[in-house]
Amino acid sequence: MTYKAVILIAVVGLGLCAGVAEAGSPTVRHITTAIWNSPERLPALPEVPSIHYEPGARDQARRVAAILPAAVRRVEMVQGRPFARPVIIGVYASPAAFAVANGVGTADVGGVTFMGRITLSPALFTRRPDRLEPVLTHELSHAHLAGWMGVFATIRLPNWFKEGLAVLVSRGGGAEGVTDVEAREAICRGDRIAINEAGSLMHLSAVDFEHAPTGPRLPGRVEMAYRQAALFVRYLRDADPDAFARMMHDIEDKRPLKDAVPASYGATIAVLWSHFVAGCGAMSVHRRTALRRGTHEPRSWPDFSWAYLSPRRHHRSWLDSPPARARLACVTRTSPSRNARHARRPAGALANVGHPERSAEGA
Repeated sequence: MTYKAVILIAVVGLGLCAGVAEAGSPTVRHITTAIWNSPERLPALPEVPSIHYEPGARDQARRVAAILPAAVRRVEMVQGRPFARPVIIGVYASPAAFAVANGVGTADVGGVTFMGRITLSPALFTRRPDRLEPVLTHELSHAHLAGWMGVFATIRLPNWFKEGLAVLVSRGGGAEGVTDVEAREAICRGDRIAINEAGSLMHLSAVDFEHAPTGPRLPGRVEMAYRQAALFVRYLRDADPDAFARMMHDIEDKRPLKDAVPASYGATIAVLWSHFVAGCGAMSVHRRTALRRGTHEPRSWPDFSWAYLSPRRHHRSWLDSPPARARLACVTRTSPSRNARHARRPAGALANVGHPERSAEGA
């Protein structure tokens, strides 16, 4: 039985799992079409054989080859290990060819990782060349996970984690239209993403919110979801880099996220999310106070998120401890300089946390 036959059987099984009403859904049709229009069927770039291009897109393929090594190094640095194998990348000259090969059936996306292979939109070389590097790096993050875990094992990872990690690694790729401040303020308002513990075959791509909007779908909702997810993933990384590295190692060894997080951090995903949300609220209060007083100094805003994750990795908030209460009182009285804040941080406090004005892509 050929590789494509095996994949086709899996796709049919996916359609059957979705039920009779979904048997003819566009998703299944697009997946099937993409299998038969794999970028591997296109000519390969001689200098980088993993890059394939539609006739007429050879120059674009060479542009991808020029930035690929730096993007690969970036992904390997953040995600903690080298790629399991070279990633197949398809570069397209026409929107129609891109749409039939990317697995989602539309050309209105910058890039897609499908079955571990990356397809890049022609718009990245014409209308939005500034997005080429972040989109490529974003998709390489997905392909890196698929290379180590296997395509179907990545389905068990929740979408918020996969997309948040990819936005973090790519310095904002996929969430360019929403800033960190906007995402944090939305979290404080209760307009926040749903943090589930696992992914599902019935829910392959979207990052959901806790409360679905009652009105029409607002522009930028996908970017808002991705930015919030990236903030949370960055919080996990910055709060305890060693725990983050252990978690990534476990995940890429196919350990479920709901088990990998407590094993590394000593707290469940839900507990860590609640601490992160509380930290966002503290930063938002400080920002509003600064604006009222006319002291709008973005780089002096303190980051309270360090205080909401125990350095001893247990479920009791570190805010209960005297050193934390002392520091919290100190940073709320004034807006000290960055160096002064770091000098007052007690021994054992979490280091390397970000600042609210920095974007989630900054690493």
